[in-house]
Amino acid sequence: MKTILKGMIALGVLLAGIVVMTNFPNSDLENNSLNKDQKPRAVILDMMYAKYPNKYFDDTVEKNLQDAGYQVDVYKTENVTVDLYKKLPTMNYTLIVFRTHGLHEGTVEKSASIFTGEVYSKNKHYNEQLARQVEKGVPYLRSEILAHGGYGAFVNETYFVIGSRFIDQSMVGTFPNSTIIIGGCDSMSNNLLAKSFISRGASGVVGWNNLVSLDDNDKGILMVIDEIILNKKSVENATKTVMANFTANPTFPAKLEYYTKF
Repeated sequence: MKTILKGMIALGVLLAGIVVMTNFPNSDLENNSLNKDQKPRAVILDMMYAKYPNKYFDDTVEKNLQDAGYQVDVYKTENVTVDLYKKLPTMNYTLIVFRTHGLHEGTVEKSASIFTGEVYSKNKHYNEQLARQVEKGVPYLRSEILAHGGYGAFVNETYFVIGSRFIDQSMVGTFPNSTIIIGGCDSMSNNLLAKSFISRGASGVVGWNNLVSLDDNDKGILMVIDEIILNKKSVENATKTVMANFTANPTFPAKLEYYTKF
């Protein structure tokens, strides 16, 4: 009788263990299944939206990406912050689109740069400023500077900007073979920024090698996204196709260039 009782107890423990295991949340199998079912993620970072909105650009990019099966997030102006850039690699975006200014004043260690929409203050991000990971930047707005008689009219329009050192030292995590498109003057005036993104896991970076008008910027970036997402082209082939079919404003000499992992 004791033997039978012990056997029943052992069976009960075994069954309880099976119940616990079959209801255990977040198992590797469950996580793998969820990961396979997740949509690819994309983000539009439009720091120019407040003063230079292009609703057609944002709406068209978002719609085209959604039609291609992407989950899309959009951040505009004041929400495009230094802290957002820090955690950007952890957010699992496979396509990242910056709509930003070019840099009129600033050094960022001679790297090409990316603006935030966060207004500059010497009392914010103090450690990052000391380390030259972020700094004050004045947007290059050629048409407006000329119209208002020179640089002085824009001395108060200052924002935090980041360069390659910020990507190397302040960002957290890695980009999952992401494609990164940087709309804005001089975003590929040198390769330092692109190299840092590639070092963090990105597969390709596209940007402008010189000054570009707002209209040309938006038109060119839209074309590149369509070539990559809708026509399934590589970063290299997408960029070459766009430039072969792109008619730019003759006042602005910029061309789209690419930098890839391989």
